[in-house]
Amino acid sequence: MTTNPGASYGLNDGQMQQIINSTDKSLGDVRTVNNQVQCQASALGTANNSDSGRILVQKFGVWTQDFAQVESQLADLNQRVKDLRLAAIAAGSGATDPVSGSTL
Repeated sequence: MTTNPGASYGLNDGQMQQIINSTDKSLGDVRTVNNQVQCQASALGTANNSDSGRILVQKFGVWTQDFAQVESQLADLNQRVKDLRLAAIAAGSGATDPVSGSTL
């Protein structure tokens, strides 16, 4: 049995921290893009009051739903990596050799 849960995925602490940091940055980047898209959607809907404008507004509605799902799943995945990393740290700091009882 391994005392480092991340090791079963072939990841060390530094790699897990890099995943966490990169995902946090990516979440920030996609939120920025989403804000820009939302601003454009509002302006296009106002400026184009026609059938094509209404179709665009509907498509931006789909974007909003899809974005919310992607953002949620990415944040959830990142939280799982954070939890795995914390479990690895906790396991490493409290691991003892079952035979000798010494700290590993």
